[in-house]
Amino acid sequence: MSYNIPWKARIPLFIFSTAVSASCRPNFTVNRRLWSFFDFKVPASQTPQNGVKTSDIIIDASRDLWFRLYVPSSASNTTSSPTIIYMHGGGFCFFTADSIATEMCCQRLASELEAIIVSVNYRLAPEHRFPCQYEDCFDILKFIDENFGCLPPSADPNQSIFRGEERTESEIRLVGTPVLNVKLADWFWKAFLPDGSDRDHPAANVFGPKSDNISGVKFPAMLLVIGGFDTLQDWQRKYYQWMKKEGKQVYLVEYPNAIHGFCGFPDLPEYSLFFKEMKDFVKKQYRGII
Repeated sequence: MSYNIPWKARIPLFIFSTAVSASCRPNFTVNRRLWSFFDFKVPASQTPQNGVKTSDIIIDASRDLWFRLYVPSSASNTTSSPTIIYMHGGGFCFFTADSIATEMCCQRLASELEAIIVSVNYRLAPEHRFPCQYEDCFDILKFIDENFGCLPPSADPNQSIFRGEERTESEIRLVGTPVLNVKLADWFWKAFLPDGSDRDHPAANVFGPKSDNISGVKFPAMLLVIGGFDTLQDWQRKYYQWMKKEGKQVYLVEYPNAIHGFCGFPDLPEYSLFFKEMKDFVKKQYRGII
């Protein structure tokens, strides 16, 4: 196993990996006080940053349910802008909608794709286990559907991680990859899933022995991006094959030298490639080309 990471990217990768590992306690709780030293927050700003304005909209203060709205300057010059619902990473245990890592990604998406971004702030595990995160994200979707006027007039209304009990080849081979390794992934699922569940729970293994039949469910077209040094790549390929088998419209892009979460690190070479791929996909979908 050999992967080449630019020196400029090694420092934030090291800090991130060290902070997450140190904050994950053996009893599957998170040391929030320690994590707070690394999880820098960014306030919303009506003063454009890189041509993008942001604002926070509260849905339910009692459970800290809100979303950050990203509106690019281009949205005021068009009659219709793609609208993207963004649900941040972090194993359902780390980061929030105002974390700097989330902010950087959403700012880039809004700017590059000239799209309106709705970044969901959902409750975190293990303090709040499955299905809290799914319920929060679904409630945001319902709120937007019922209160579409909260988005800019140009917003267009028409617009995952998997696991199982078995160990795949990539999980065995890529034991020490940065950002996400098998041990940490196991910790995330243990902290997220209901007590007594294994990794074949349908929230983790969506095509496993306990999963539901989705043949009659309508799915939008999707773009699935796989990194060659991501321990989850075998599960992602299974998801692609499963969706194709079910007749869903899914497009696969692979970056052989990319690690898990590479789109959060601007100094990695695949970072710009990913946003270009996203931009092309959204434009084609938006224009009905694919």
